[in-house]
Amino acid sequence: MNEVVYLVIAGIPGLSVGVSVNGHVVWREGFGFANVESGSQCTGDTVMRIASISKPITATIAARLVQSGKLDLDKPIQDYLPDFPQKKYDGKPVTISVRQLLSHTGGIRHYKKEKVHISILF
Repeated sequence: MNEVVYLVIAGIPGLSVGVSVNGHVVWREGFGFANVESGSQCTGDTVMRIASISKPITATIAARLVQSGKLDLDKPIQDYLPDFPQKKYDGKPVTISVRQLLSHTGGIRHYKKEKVHISILF
């Protein structure tokens, strides 16, 4: 109960935490509320929208991949994601690099607001 009191004082309605060691989950637990209105509790399996928090996570992963030689920021994104759609400008195909996507200069204006759940395995 102390965790819930602290979360309320801190202004955080709830959180889910997981720890993995060598690719195996060794601990996961939820604290506070998944939905304040309904009173449903967070569990170790509660899915949260991470929104803009994904930016520093993505930057860290990209930096590590560049450092290990597995990612070239100036290659076309299709080299890594072959199904990424070919974009056009004035009816002509354009190349969008990984660097442009990471720096938000790739010219992509729209995205779908559908929920997408991903699993990341380390």
